[in-house]
Amino acid sequence: MKKLACVVAVLMTAMFCGAVMAQDGEFDELFDADEDADEDADEEADEESDEDEEDDDEAVDEEDDSSGGLPPDFKPVVVGAYISMGMAHWIGDVNSGKFRFAGGGGAYFNYYLSPTVALDMGLGFVGKGVRYKFTEGGEDTDLRLKLTYLRIPLGIKLNFSGIQAAVQWELAFAIAGKLKTESEVLDIETKIKGDDWDDMNIRRVNMGPRVVLGYAIPLGPVSLVPGASWSMHVISEHKEGDDAARAMNIMFNVAGEFGF
Repeated sequence: MKKLACVVAVLMTAMFCGAVMAQDGEFDELFDADEDADEDADEEADEESDEDEEDDDEAVDEEDDSSGGLPPDFKPVVVGAYISMGMAHWIGDVNSGKFRFAGGGGAYFNYYLSPTVALDMGLGFVGKGVRYKFTEGGEDTDLRLKLTYLRIPLGIKLNFSGIQAAVQWELAFAIAGKLKTESEVLDIETKIKGDDWDDMNIRRVNMGPRVVLGYAIPLGPVSLVPGASWSMHVISEHKEGDDAARAMNIMFNVAGEFGF
């Protein structure tokens, strides 16, 4: 009986130890399963984060493509106004004249096809003419021809970091004129109007090239653009006769412009 009791006790002890070990194994498996689940969740979260970053990058790329690669502060439309002063002269076969003071002003409109190239157009007024000094009959005479033109330019403007250069072709229409004669005994100023243009053999409609240079200085929302320009008519100012004379201007300009 004692031997039977010992065998039963050993068997019971073995079963208990086996049960405990099995239970510990189940706990380990559960613990391992939990760790695997956590690792899978972390991997899925990382994958979703990477996908979100890729989507954001694609969205930024699409925005860049839609803007055509233009800088964010690019303003394709620019309007401006200018005043100018300088010298006017007639050159050609009649070259004995002298420069005379001239003024002008106007407005312009630029549409930029890219950050450096723009269509350039405008509307303005400019003084032209010539000054002659001669001696006749022992008297010194000073003759000044002053003409005011309406100008309509059209051309291309280049802009490199504020340095501007424009090449234009302009139409010019004479809208007013004066002829002033001064001598020791005369001081006459005559307005040119009506048939006077034909009587004085002056062409009222002309055209020619114009070159404008400037540098834009940013001042808040606007820019100040000092510069210079040169222009010349390609058709003689004389309607008839063999003596060719073409109006030329060298002007210094100050403009203010605004882009949007």
